[in-house]
This record gives sequence, structure tokens and C-alpha cells, in this order.
Amino acid sequence: MTAARLDRNVCFAELDGAAADSVLPGRPGDEYPMPAWYRQVWRTPLRDLTVGDIACACTQDIHPAHVVPIALEWLQRDPMAGALYDGELVCSLRSIAEAYWQAHPAQRDAVAVICRQVRGRPDFVDDPIHIEFARDLTNLEKRLGVRSAF
Repeated sequence: MTAARLDRNVCFAELDGAAADSVLPGRPGDEYPMPAWYRQVWRTPLRDLTVGDIACACTQDIHPAHVVPIALEWLQRDPMAGALYDGELVCSLRSIAEAYWQAHPAQRDAVAVICRQVRGRPDFVDDPIHIEFARDLTNLEKRLGVRSAF
């Protein structure tokens, strides 16, 4: 699915093919953070999801055919996009299954370019705060099947 054909009015509830909240994990007020987050955004149209919501969906590998194109749009505007920390969104892509990237080579290549852009930032090189982030990028690049620039 390309970003141009993506229906941004659809929500996770529709993608799940569910008409009732009863298919959601846990019960309101009695669940872990991820199920609580999913319950909160379940009926939110994709167009209204935040960068943090898209990062969470990617981290959980939820409907990648719908959320990865949106993530790429965010990342093309800001390769360091994130809600909790700079670079959160690009790092969240490491949770997307390898089979997805194999089936979507144009998206895989776009993410590889973004990884190179991030690594090339002057504030990224030799900054101790970015050691874990660099490790996450390396793991993402391995998942993509591309060779790390470093």
C-alpha cells in the first residue's frame, strides 16, 4: 500500500474488522499500558494519530501496511521525530517484521536513506548519549537487510 492510496479516515477498529470494543485486550482500568493505549486510539482515524501513536503501532507491529507509510511521511519531514525522545519513530521501525520489509522494498530503501541521514547528523557522531540510539539504528538496518554506514 502506498501513501497515496492510504485511507487516512480508517481506524484500527475497522482494520481489525471489529464492530465492538469486546475484541480489545483487557478491560478499561485493568490493563497494561500498551493495551490501554490501543483501547484509547482504537477508534481514532489514522489521520489523527500522533507521532507517538504511530511509533507505538510500529513498535507493536500493528497494521504495518497502514502505519509504516505514515511513519515514513513523518520521518521524511523530520528524521528525528518522536514523542518520548528524539529518534523514537525511526527506532520503532526495528519492530516491523522482516517479511514486511521484503515485501515493500521501496519503503525499506526509504528507511535505509533515513538511517543514513540520521547517522550523518553532526550532533550524532561521537555523542555518548547516542550510543543506544546507534545500536537501535544498527539493529534496524540489519532487519532491513542493508549494510550499516558505520
